[in-house]
Amino acid sequence: MPSFSRVCATTVLATALSTLTHADVRDLPTAVQHYVSGWKAHDGQQVLRAFTSDGSYRDPNAPEALRGGAIAAYVEQYRQAHFELLDADTPRQGDVRLHWKIVWADARGESRYADVLHLKDGAIHSATSTGTPDPAASHLVAKYVALHSAPTRDGMAALFTPGFVVLSSKSPPGGRRGDDYLRFLERFRWATFAPDSDSPLQITKDHRLVLAWTLRFWGLRLAQGVDYLTTQDGRISKIVAVY
Repeated sequence: MPSFSRVCATTVLATALSTLTHADVRDLPTAVQHYVSGWKAHDGQQVLRAFTSDGSYRDPNAPEALRGGAIAAYVEQYRQAHFELLDADTPRQGDVRLHWKIVWADARGESRYADVLHLKDGAIHSATSTGTPDPAASHLVAKYVALHSAPTRDGMAALFTPGFVVLSSKSPPGGRRGDDYLRFLERFRWATFAPDSDSPLQITKDHRLVLAWTLRFWGLRLAQGVDYLTTQDGRISKIVAVY
């Protein structure tokens, strides 16, 4: 039987190998180093060079996987943000998970997210970026979901900022606001609006909440989509619905 001290030493060594601090970026695979440096420098081409030729990038802000030049263009959309790598770990062989903090110079403040990178032949074959909202944001979304079953002016006043707008491909020019949105909700109060159980609530790098949802009536799915919620001072100021 191994000694207690040997077990402790083995545990410490395993932890050291599986978790890297931001000071140890040079110990990461070369492609991951380029990926990290590219994001921090807002250099889309450098990030793209870290990928395989058929590599993909997924993010809550992008409905479909990004490839090729679309990855580079996406990175360069974040020039107003500061990226700080907090730490990294290797959840399984061939994968690297990066934990980030993103800080905006404007009112969006800061948020945290993680990238899971799958490596193939020394390059990144796929990257999936996810952010987890804090409890206050999750509570706000729960109230938003509940509003659909019992829409009222008072409920909307508590949930939305005075100038909120709801935009979608099916909304009128300029979007829906105030009583127009209330009437829209009332049309569907007989149906069940609920979060998609297969898609947890996420937060984007630009601090929007991402709610995947389904609309059902007696078990029949009528519609499904994704709502991107912009918040301000604890209330919703803008909704972009994709369905």
